[in-house]
Amino acid sequence: MVVEFKFLEQVPPLEVLGHRVFWSSILLLVFLLCRRQLSVLIDILKTPRLLGGLALTSLLIAANWLIFIWGVTNDRILETSLGYYINPLFIVLVGYCFFGERLSRAQALAVFFALAAVLLQIFYLGKLPGR
Repeated sequence: MVVEFKFLEQVPPLEVLGHRVFWSSILLLVFLLCRRQLSVLIDILKTPRLLGGLALTSLLIAANWLIFIWGVTNDRILETSLGYYINPLFIVLVGYCFFGERLSRAQALAVFFALAAVLLQIFYLGKLPGR
């Protein structure tokens, strides 16, 4: 996916994002129609609280996409990709510190290896992403 954005350097990141949102929405509608589940979407549209939550998460995902597209088109591929590995580690930390989440041994081992890989990549990069 990263390489395709390099071919679109002359297209503004916001326009690329707009296309991703538009075509993803079309694909979702086709999928719901094929599965005869369009009523699920209609039920969501009738539930303000659920619709608000989905709107908020959609904005967060769109911001994530926009940052990724911007990073790739501005030759920050390594930093952008590294951010994609740091983010889940941060979410695990937030879950542990604020929500009392606990990891199994296998999960803790996986997080340890992911953290070690991120730290090694930061070491090779010579700086934190964005600096």
